[in-house]
Amino acid sequence: MYIFPRWFCSVLVWPSCGTFKPNGPNMATSIPNTEASIDMSKAYVIGNITITNPDGYAQYSARVPAVVAAFGGQYRVRGGMATTLDGQASDARHVVIEFPSREQAQAWYDSVEYQSILPLRLNNSTGNVALVDGLLSSPN
Repeated sequence: MYIFPRWFCSVLVWPSCGTFKPNGPNMATSIPNTEASIDMSKAYVIGNITITNPDGYAQYSARVPAVVAAFGGQYRVRGGMATTLDGQASDARHVVIEFPSREQAQAWYDSVEYQSILPLRLNNSTGNVALVDGLLSSPN
């Protein structure tokens, strides 16, 4: 059992505030941020992509940066050398894109502009892409 401070529980709005039992009835798979009690955090789109057709993927890779920028996104990782520290080694290309908020990231992904080029990625690679909330800034 874990005991959390009262402020933490008010932020997360858990039904049984104060205690948390892993795999218990109050186990949440997705814990939303509540705008009323906290500042909005940044959000990250994280991709692990294995390119299956480099020529086709190059078309996607050339077009996506402008769409990312139009929605306030900034690349933090785009390819580059990766070293597996533990687990199964992979030839995946790693991509991390930072957005000002979860809403901006979702708006980018759902946009007509991105959806029009998404098939270039899906048809020329395999892998997964996730939208992940960033850490909240701690007050100074």
